[in-house]
Amino acid sequence: MDDAGRLFLGYVLVWFLIDLSQGERRLLTSVTALWLFALPLIDTVLIMVRRMLYGRSPFLANQRYLHHLLLTVGFSPKRTLVLMLIVALAAVCVGLAGYFLGVLEHWMFLGFACLFVLYFRATMRACKTLNL
Repeated sequence: MDDAGRLFLGYVLVWFLIDLSQGERRLLTSVTALWLFALPLIDTVLIMVRRMLYGRSPFLANQRYLHHLLLTVGFSPKRTLVLMLIVALAAVCVGLAGYFLGVLEHWMFLGFACLFVLYFRATMRACKTLNL
């Protein structure tokens, strides 16, 4: 899939999540939608933040996405995929559990923000360790 395909797919997924979490007939909360899309959202946003921290354009390519880091430390492509799917599924389970258990949205958002910070620190440390 080329860039246009990836961008279109991302746009459609985000559009569905926004549509499902807004309006009078919403099926889930906005925070639940964040949890459903946590891994690609956090990875993409933090890549752009890291690029800006290093004085680079947030839109230039580099090798600091999670899958690149996992491949660099020795994971096979298959294990990288499985690990990323497990992490994404865990985030989805947390989001849905919070929704169905009635956890207040601000607590769910605080948990998401904590995940965001932990992911940022872990990937920054990995990039420094790997000299990326």
